[in-house]
Amino acid sequence: AKRKMDLFDYLASAAFGKPEILEEIYQDVWNCQAVFRSLPPVAKQYVMRMLFNPPLSRIAIDTWATPSSKADHMDAIKKLTKLRILRLASGGNNKVLKLHNEFQEKLLSSLTSGAQQVRGEEPGRVSQAQLDEYAQSSWDSLLHFMVGSGSPPSSAMVDLLVAADLMSMENEDRLRISNQGFKFLLRDVYSQMWLLLLKYIDASVGGQMNEVLSFLLRTSFFTFGQCYSKDNLTAIQQQVVDDLAEFGLFYIPPTEPNKYYPTKMAISLCAGSAASAARPAPTDTVTEGEGYIVLESNYRLYAYTRSTLKISLLSLFVTMQYRMADMAMGMITRESIRAALLNGISADQIISFIRQNTHPQAEKRGAIPETVLDQIRLWEAERNRVTYHKGRLYDSFPTAD
Repeated sequence: AKRKMDLFDYLASAAFGKPEILEEIYQDVWNCQAVFRSLPPVAKQYVMRMLFNPPLSRIAIDTWATPSSKADHMDAIKKLTKLRILRLASGGNNKVLKLHNEFQEKLLSSLTSGAQQVRGEEPGRVSQAQLDEYAQSSWDSLLHFMVGSGSPPSSAMVDLLVAADLMSMENEDRLRISNQGFKFLLRDVYSQMWLLLLKYIDASVGGQMNEVLSFLLRTSFFTFGQCYSKDNLTAIQQQVVDDLAEFGLFYIPPTEPNKYYPTKMAISLCAGSAASAARPAPTDTVTEGEGYIVLESNYRLYAYTRSTLKISLLSLFVTMQYRMADMAMGMITRESIRAALLNGISADQIISFIRQNTHPQAEKRGAIPETVLDQIRLWEAERNRVTYHKGRLYDSFPTAD
């Protein structure tokens, strides 16, 4: 499976066109530690070998890898080069490589000065369970707004949704979800959060981007459940905390607006960990933290949930028929799939969503019956029977020949 993009991949891609971004990032010891921690094991080993040594020739570095580990060796060199940790130095006829001066200095400082605590850390008064609940409710509120069943967030968050092409202005004062927004709703939580975070970083300009990136990198060292003071942040970074609190990355106590708590999703996203960035176990499912969808071969779909959001998401491609206290039932029909396809949702996205949320009992016999799986793909293929290409018309020739 394709690895999901993370903050450090974004850092490397942003630095490709603007190398000064990394020059600024490597001025901070916490940023250097965060980047080092994100490296693959072989790349970490190469950095540690070069940390206390003078520049080395590329030929010498290539001897570190055995024939069987050449692929890992090349991946490590590529990663270090993209992040500008490894760079060329003058060395006669041979290519001589050295570590980035600032990166080397800051990493040496962190290794020789012992363990440090992030400034402003205090014992938290909010439980981890409360932080998980807040993170989920904040994110669900945003998704509720997108599907038209919730109150609008701040104007800044609405602007972010529009900038990300997830919503569009239908009339002068009415927003509607876009085709990209429909696709967004069926993604996993990590992909959703990362897409919005990426757009938020892109919206920062000039020196603001460096401050935003530095703060997010430092967030990867925060401790879940601990409280942090805004007094140690710049004005721009304080605004970042306020903005990202809207979709559940930070919690700001109403009685202590100068304090903030990072949620599990914030720490996971900033550390580049997709696995641990999964949404906390919802409280509205019959079985905590498990899937809720059962799909039968007769196209009936049962959703064992009380969540109006989950039912709203299912209604994107299911004709919902009735709802009880903790269960809803609907049918997958040609019309419901066709409506989803018209909104830009693909058959693969529908199938992936069902598989991700299948009830454990249904997984034992297969998440999606083969007949339903094939039929969903056939309904999609119906729309692709004719392919359109642009053409040119030539007329007004002087003769018939």
